[in-house]
Amino acid sequence: MKPANPRQYRELQTIIDRIENHLDGDIQALPLAKELHISPWHFQRLFKSLTGDTLGNYIRGRRLTQAALLLRETPAGILEIALDVGFHSHEALTRAFKSHFGQTPKQFRANSDRASLQQKPQLIPELLSHRWHDMQLEPTIEQRPARHLAGIATQIPSPFLSNAAYCHLLEPAWWQLLQHCPQLPVTQADTFYGLTLSPSGTYTETDVTYLTAVAVPEDFKLPPGMTSHSIPAQTVAVFDIDIVEADTVNKTMDIIYGYWLPSAPYYRAEGNDYEYFTELTDFTKAPGGSQYVLPVTKT
Repeated sequence: MKPANPRQYRELQTIIDRIENHLDGDIQALPLAKELHISPWHFQRLFKSLTGDTLGNYIRGRRLTQAALLLRETPAGILEIALDVGFHSHEALTRAFKSHFGQTPKQFRANSDRASLQQKPQLIPELLSHRWHDMQLEPTIEQRPARHLAGIATQIPSPFLSNAAYCHLLEPAWWQLLQHCPQLPVTQADTFYGLTLSPSGTYTETDVTYLTAVAVPEDFKLPPGMTSHSIPAQTVAVFDIDIVEADTVNKTMDIIYGYWLPSAPYYRAEGNDYEYFTELTDFTKAPGGSQYVLPVTKT
């Protein structure tokens, strides 16, 4: 069910802002539903249809994400943080935090590598608009064959740890790849890959490698300056994305990891996420769309 008109967006944003401002309090569906003049049952249903998440999961995820932020950026004690984000005790926060992030608040604070894969971003208007208008709400689950890639590697700030812009860093690599293409035995015509590679496989590095690439035969000898990478045969979730802009990938990741994956019957599997561009022939303008692909396995 899609929003019938902009009024629903405005009303939902008012509710989300109220939740955000009262994370330390008791947030109940009844008073929120009264603001929209609908029943609590209909409010819960409407909230899930518009956000892709239940009200309870959203509140819990935002509280834990805020707790993670306070652990990372302030010296506040764990009990103080627990009370600030709506938990009634040190123990209650610790249990919920470990269940969600796989480590205790104390362990999280001591760990310098803190990837944001499990954090739940606040549903700001730009994120809601992207979810409803710019990307496929539910992915296609596919079994994709193995591919061997050749491309140009660039170091970028990890999109899993930072919202820093990095598109300007990639433009030279794309042009370099295009200059190589006429000499490459490309196995997928007019098809390009953009992969984010993590040496550890956990995306906890401050900087990661972005590979702009094309598919080539496995025995192809690379020209100087190029890097190879193999994608194994794997089950993937494929999201169609209708626009390609500077912040498209970050918003797409926020929706997938913050809202789709936690409630999907899948875990993220080993491997790398990648952007997939097809029928790309005119390089004088930005692509009209892409696919965001991540490896998954059944829960």
